[in-house]
Amino acid sequence: MKVEPFDHAFYPDWYVFHLEEGERAGEVYSGYVRNACQDPTCGCGSLAFVLRQGGQTTGGLPATEGLADSENNGKNEEPYRFFVNLGARKLTPRQPDATRGGLELGPDFAAELSEEQWNQFQQLFAAQKAELIRNHSSLGSVRADLSHLEPRIEEVSEQVLFSDVFPFSDSIRLSGESGTYLVLDHYCLRQSCTCRDVTLVFYRDEETPDEPAAHIGAVTYDYRKENWDWTESPSAEARNTIPALLDQNAEEMARIARLCSERHRILRQVYRNYRRRKERPGRFARSPAGAEGAGAPNTTGAASGAYGAAAGPGGPGPGRPLPASRGPKVGRNAPCPCGSGRKFKHCCGRAGA
Repeated sequence: MKVEPFDHAFYPDWYVFHLEEGERAGEVYSGYVRNACQDPTCGCGSLAFVLRQGGQTTGGLPATEGLADSENNGKNEEPYRFFVNLGARKLTPRQPDATRGGLELGPDFAAELSEEQWNQFQQLFAAQKAELIRNHSSLGSVRADLSHLEPRIEEVSEQVLFSDVFPFSDSIRLSGESGTYLVLDHYCLRQSCTCRDVTLVFYRDEETPDEPAAHIGAVTYDYRKENWDWTESPSAEARNTIPALLDQNAEEMARIARLCSERHRILRQVYRNYRRRKERPGRFARSPAGAEGAGAPNTTGAASGAYGAAAGPGGPGPGRPLPASRGPKVGRNAPCPCGSGRKFKHCCGRAGA
């Protein structure tokens, strides 16, 4: 199949598809490709194709202008609407919004997509999900189910990986003389904590299907003051790598500080929304989960889960919990159990915290 993006500013995410195999060889379709799920916390990989026959005119407009019936010159022409599962890389057979023509075209269409084209639409899907995250006005209605994280958040102050809640968020990467590193950002969401810190966990960006990314070390980064300290006793590799990497990316770290500040705010808002819904059980609903085989490859490329949770078999996580608060016996000059890296008296132990 030959796939061409529309050459027109008013038609983003529109494409022309030239089928080249089987009985449909020579047929041309055009239309838009959109994320079928508007929940930025959902990990499903459902992508919608809404097409009509015809390509692009010399003026850059669709040959069959407008996919809505009212715009289609009065013709009652049903579009070819079907959904594909990016994880399974095949047509989603039971979608109530799919049309009969779409269900007939979809299998032939999916069979012709090349590996490169699947990856192209995977990237489009991730970009559209990331845009939903950046559209902060939509987050008030996000109904994420954080029940699996809440006990660890409130009882042992484990920090939450941003991509665990928003699985298609943009990855953070830093490059230096020693190579490129994936950086996973974990945040404290405990209601009583007002820290402005993020735990940045560094991995070598060399993950393969057989080997997970290698864990290098972790730092606590104050995104307000833009300074850092070790979260855990660093290995020799971490000492030789992370300080130089942060120095070499001073300008990029200023951008990451703003990004982490915004992500912390977003996570806190989503967590507050979850807690409020929990207090009103009649209005609580679990966010939609992906079907079997759904979902895209983990865009972070490494660990998931709250930082400090024991890693699974072959998992790259350090497998060591952050300091846990199990009672009032925390010295005022001891490190705060929320993992911020500050003294307890200056963090969660402050009056009114």
